[in-house]
Amino acid sequence: MKTKFLKLVIYIFILTFLESCASDDSTPSIQQENLTVILNTPLNNSDNIDTSSSFNWSVNGSIDGVEITYDFYLGLNPNDLELIKENINEISFNYSKLLTNQNTYYWKVKATDANDRVSESPVFTFTTIANSGTFIDPRDNEEYRWIGIGDQIWMVDNLRFRTNDAAIALNNDESTVSLYGRFYFIEDALVSCPEGWHLPSNEEFNQLIEFVAIEREFGFFNYEALLKSVSGWVGNTGGNNYSGYNHLPTGIWNIQNQFGNTGEEGYQWTSTISSQGRYSIFGTTKDANSFFILDNLLVDGVNTQRHCVRCIKN
Repeated sequence: MKTKFLKLVIYIFILTFLESCASDDSTPSIQQENLTVILNTPLNNSDNIDTSSSFNWSVNGSIDGVEITYDFYLGLNPNDLELIKENINEISFNYSKLLTNQNTYYWKVKATDANDRVSESPVFTFTTIANSGTFIDPRDNEEYRWIGIGDQIWMVDNLRFRTNDAAIALNNDESTVSLYGRFYFIEDALVSCPEGWHLPSNEEFNQLIEFVAIEREFGFFNYEALLKSVSGWVGNTGGNNYSGYNHLPTGIWNIQNQFGNTGEEGYQWTSTISSQGRYSIFGTTKDANSFFILDNLLVDGVNTQRHCVRCIKN
């Protein structure tokens, strides 16, 4: 009996000793710091930001030797930001082509490291510097709006100057001129712009498209919408006019002195003439996904159509 009791005591002692050793040999777990993205520039709620500015951020909680990549988001709606670029390896990003003057933008950055830690920054906002204004045409004291788009300065309004009686109003209704401008034969369009301005060439219209057609690189913006006016288009097919160009659905005029398709399409003369003697027009339709440059129709070798004019600064 005593022997059994002694064995039980020894057994309990051994178990207690082993548990004590296991407790002493345990190593405390290492607590990793959370990954945190910090947006630096542009500062939140800043204004007069140049359109060529770069975006910069930093990160806390990085681990030596563990790679971190970043996704960059930007947009005009804080609740609907576009993924502009993913898997960036640097803590900065510069895409000035995306920014236009006098717009309020929102941006954020999402970080992911090789250990699958993820951090998303808060949304910051900033406003770009204005590059727009108005001027008076001294010939008739008409006031026009203008805007800088890329390296170009464009009228925001269609030309209203009456070169002669052939410069007519939409549906021959003078009350439409303030919105839609006038319709010109090409001979008048070529000399219609005020001093310091001129009728754009195909090349200049293509430069406009190249600047706003950012979907070619990132595939998320419909550049047609960036150029089109918000209102006036049939069936809610208007654009967002983020570029400020404000292309209008003026419709067409033919040699039978008939207007048509107002609200469905709109064109402007260019100064470029083809080898067949056709002057080009720049425009789009309500259902098109792009702008295009077409050769004007000839009747018996004559440019017979009338179109609107949008001037560009020299």
